[in-house]
Amino acid sequence: TYNESFSLNGKDVIVRGAAKNATILDGTGLITSIAKFTGGEPATAGVESLVFRNGTAGSRLTPKEAFTVGGAIFANTTAAHIKDCRFENCRADFGGAVYQYVGSLAWDNCVFTGNTANAEGGAVLTYNCTGSVRGCSFTANRCGLFGPGSGSAFKSVGSNGDGETIVLDTCTITGNIAGDSGSAVEHYEHTKYHPGVLRVVNTSITGNTSGQPIPHGAAGLRILGRMQSCVLATGTNICNNTPKNVDGPYFIEGAVTVCGCAADITDDGVVNGGDLGVMLSNWGLASSSGVGDVSHDGVVDGVDLAELLARWGICQ
Repeated sequence: TYNESFSLNGKDVIVRGAAKNATILDGTGLITSIAKFTGGEPATAGVESLVFRNGTAGSRLTPKEAFTVGGAIFANTTAAHIKDCRFENCRADFGGAVYQYVGSLAWDNCVFTGNTANAEGGAVLTYNCTGSVRGCSFTANRCGLFGPGSGSAFKSVGSNGDGETIVLDTCTITGNIAGDSGSAVEHYEHTKYHPGVLRVVNTSITGNTSGQPIPHGAAGLRILGRMQSCVLATGTNICNNTPKNVDGPYFIEGAVTVCGCAADITDDGVVNGGDLGVMLSNWGLASSSGVGDVSHDGVVDGVDLAELLARWGICQ
């Protein structure tokens, strides 16, 4: 166990533990993030097989900012990778465990558990980044302790270039809590800068909660953007989140399970004439808002009407 912080300082080096979960970096008493990647490091640099624990001081995004980011890791304009690492009991205002501002992500086989963001991104918050998060698990992370906040597990804002993609691939996201309102995963397209796309593949988002003490909001996935800003792809499962699984527009590619009553367009618990009216008013449109597109294929047509009629009545 080591009680110290370090920075890669732009060097092409890998800080690697002796074995997975064997080398612990404990942030107790530190006055900054445990690790910093802020020197434009290449993708061949990074950290592997380390446990980041109790990183609760975080860093300032800029000297003039009052809020803190990245209790375990603060990354800025970097491509450094993170592999086979564990993050536990870390805390900051934004990005409780990891906060990355601009750059590329290559994070593989990591565990995020028990991390907290006072505001947003309980475990992770990325801002204007592109890349992938693969084979990671997010459990028992929290956000929004002192007001509205979202992304109790993972939040992404924009991308590193117009239309570029962040991929959540083969991840497990469960048991995370958004304190006021929000979701376990949130993506903000950020059209004013570099609009980004979140692609969710073969990932399970289940058993998450939004709203304390009274559940409200979308506890699973929330999309703040146009329909094209989020794609749910084959193998993804979003179910059993309380009180709601998904909020916002998205495309579906392949075999995807999203539990709930998609035909309830007006979100009043009943599929009825109100929903039919909304659908017909959007008939034939390829709407970026996704309104009326029950099948999430990009157009309101007969497929959506058939689904609505099949679900007519009280949502089950």
